[in-house]
Amino acid sequence: MCEKRHIRVHTTHAAYSSQECPRCHTIDRDNRKTQKQFECIGCGLRANADTNSAINLHRRLTDDVLREAPHTVDAHGRLAPRPMRYKAVKQTLLERWQWSSPLILRTGGTS
Repeated sequence: MCEKRHIRVHTTHAAYSSQECPRCHTIDRDNRKTQKQFECIGCGLRANADTNSAINLHRRLTDDVLREAPHTVDAHGRLAPRPMRYKAVKQTLLERWQWSSPLILRTGGTS
């Protein structure tokens, strides 16, 4: 339906998107205080959990490294997630932000 209306649709892995801080990139289960509230244990950022997740998902599709590593591109230029286990997605995120962020990334939590 979207293609008929000239709207390009990309998909990405949702794993850890609600547990990752978009500011310091700390990934921890404790960042998700409630179903509605996100509060980073690393930098203290507070946000709506769904908004925070949307920011992280958007970044995965627009960041050069995150766009290429966990995605494939079809003949029409659409991104789709590579088959990856949750831990592999987390490792890709941690590797991306380790060299660009001076803050320590936590690895607590599983999803």
